[in-house]
Amino acid sequence: MVDLSGGMDESDSEEEGGSSSDETPSESEDEEPVTKNALIHKEALKPRKKLPPLLLPLSALPTPRLDWIGTSFGLTPSLHNFWKDKVGMTLLYLRQTSNELTGEHSAIMIRALPKRSGWDDAWLPAFGVDARRRIGKLLGGSFRGMDVSLAVSLMGDPASAFGVWSKHSDEDGDDENGNQRVDKTALKEIKKRSGTQSTKLTSTELHYHLTPHDLQRLELYSRNLCDHHLIGDLVPSLSQLYFTSRMGNNFRLSSVQSALLCGLGLQHKNVDDLSSELNLPISQVCHV
Repeated sequence: MVDLSGGMDESDSEEEGGSSSDETPSESEDEEPVTKNALIHKEALKPRKKLPPLLLPLSALPTPRLDWIGTSFGLTPSLHNFWKDKVGMTLLYLRQTSNELTGEHSAIMIRALPKRSGWDDAWLPAFGVDARRRIGKLLGGSFRGMDVSLAVSLMGDPASAFGVWSKHSDEDGDDENGNQRVDKTALKEIKKRSGTQSTKLTSTELHYHLTPHDLQRLELYSRNLCDHHLIGDLVPSLSQLYFTSRMGNNFRLSSVQSALLCGLGLQHKNVDDLSSELNLPISQVCHV
């Protein structure tokens, strides 16, 4: 309140004094970071002693236990042949979408360092058989634009359901080409884990895929008594049976026949496309 003399009473003076006293702590708080920054700038940097090294020679480290070695790359025919044939790796994964820049599908291949115990040796071949089966079913979809020669290479050797593993089951170590061998116990476990206990095609299973009328059409085509369009619907079933090794280990087609069967049956390409890819006349493609 203002008195008649124009002055202020004691209550107003106390409020003003209180407000001025409240500003003092805030100013002191602002001064603390400045003091800390000043100490940091004045700190002397000296090289520290007895620090652990960033890098060590391999001879100074204990040998780690490795179960497998792998590689990942954009799939091309030359790279796939190198890692499969030269290094002995197995394809386990193939990305369905291609790279936007290179147009290649990312692939992962692994080579196991087996323990020779039977059980430990079986996981990679079983996964390899399963991956080959899945890729075969996807060749007519995501991998339809893949070159037929590369597609046949991905499917491996149909004459053996388990590739090189079943060819050297009585020996230990690696063969002269670097392919891994496994014993009979591991081979039995491979068949169990991959879901392929037997490669023998029974008559009951054959009739599930092909009816007696279908077999008659195939016989007519083998005698050149009908056009290839008459058996076009049977080629996918025959391709699946062949490339999953259901026709037995003794049944083998030539490289050209395998490429044509893969292109027509698995990738669902027409005769004209395969004729241009394989550089073969259409008449030869139809009669191979």
